[in-house]
Amino acid sequence: MRQRTDGGHVPLVRQKMGRGFTLVELLVVIAIIGILIALLLPAVQSAREAARRMQCSNKMRQIGLALHNYHASHRVFPPGSIVSDGSCTASSSTKRQAPWTVQILPYLEQKALYEQFNMAGHFAALQGDSPPEPTDSEAAQNTPLATFKCPSDPAPQESDPSSNYMGVQGGGPESAAQCLTGPTVNRRVRFNNGVLYTNSAVRIDHIPDGTTNTFLVGESRWWSYEHTNVGWPSWFSWASSDRTAGTSSHPIVLAAAVDPLNNPLVDYNSAQGWVDASGSYTNTLYLATHTRCFGSRHPGGCHMGMADGSVHFLSENMDLAVYRSMGARSDGLPLGGFAP
Repeated sequence: MRQRTDGGHVPLVRQKMGRGFTLVELLVVIAIIGILIALLLPAVQSAREAARRMQCSNKMRQIGLALHNYHASHRVFPPGSIVSDGSCTASSSTKRQAPWTVQILPYLEQKALYEQFNMAGHFAALQGDSPPEPTDSEAAQNTPLATFKCPSDPAPQESDPSSNYMGVQGGGPESAAQCLTGPTVNRRVRFNNGVLYTNSAVRIDHIPDGTTNTFLVGESRWWSYEHTNVGWPSWFSWASSDRTAGTSSHPIVLAAAVDPLNNPLVDYNSAQGWVDASGSYTNTLYLATHTRCFGSRHPGGCHMGMADGSVHFLSENMDLAVYRSMGARSDGLPLGGFAP
């Protein structure tokens, strides 16, 4: 016990209680900490998404620069895809060659990967298909490439040869499409009024609407991944050519400005399987959205790369007619120019 100045003693129990916290005080402190965490967490998540969005934008700028460097070397933008039969319902025996994503590899500092492709050979559209599609560059086509992956999209795995960036094959209502295949709803589309389309050979002087008003590449969140295709052993590759399969034909790394940004006619979760364990489709209209809509995992909109090399984040609420007209290179629209 401690001696008091008047000769008495202070009880030991009272000394110990004076140095502690009551249960109420502890609960108040815990509650305050919880409130602070709740307030800070959205800010932290927002900051992380802002950083991912900036990375995504930078990747698209890198792709746009590569396309322009290709143009500087060849005096033409690369073909969106190359097929020997450009009809809407080409057969599976059609020869398919390198799409734009492979053609620009030397300008993305990927010369070593580019040299692994047999550029004169046959390219597969679907990887892992059964029976397998003929291809002379299977290993190269299945090589994952981070340049084509947006960090905001949680669906791809590191090993996926996937892409979040599509060449813009054109734009307009579905009725303006060069080809319509597949189901009567959410049809697969092929346009030829853009810059990168099947067998295209577009130069800058072929864009009378102006390079600042015309899309070149855009973001997409619709894809077929190897790890999600339970019951159906095939998937897309960033190096896929057009699929030529009669009435099931469609482009893989090309899309058109048809459906509004982030608002497809038929949506699906690309992180989930497209078929169940029995091999039945979970959504029979799934394999068309990637040809007709651009979108992202960024809140409120999506990045679009212009034919002048600039990149803009466009609102998903932008006017549909203006958006569609920007997919076309020579329709005389939008009048007055584009103001992001």
